[in-house]
Amino acid sequence: MNRPLLICLLFFYSAIVFSCKEESPKLSVQQESLIKILMDVHLAEAALQNYYGDNKDSLADHYYGQIYQFHNIEKEELSQNLEILRKNPAKLKSIYTIVVEELSKQETSSFKDKYNKKK
Repeated sequence: MNRPLLICLLFFYSAIVFSCKEESPKLSVQQESLIKILMDVHLAEAALQNYYGDNKDSLADHYYGQIYQFHNIEKEELSQNLEILRKNPAKLKSIYTIVVEELSKQETSSFKDKYNKKK
């Protein structure tokens, strides 16, 4: 086989192989909805911090059941979306930045309301 032809074929093969990039799966939940779900998950986890054993487990089941019902999402769907985020650290960071900001706003608002009622 002709050497220039072999080099060309090798070049095109390499270009095809390296340009075929597997696309990461898309989230099945809108980002705004996912942020609200994650906020509720964090609030539930905070509420569970002082419980232990069976009480904590049954309360966690109850809280998470309410979260799934309120946001109209199945446990498996949320798990799949979290797995997609785990594989995309940049997206995970951007979503969690918003979650933390929104939780901080809620906390600040709550403290302001509590303080203003005492006056």
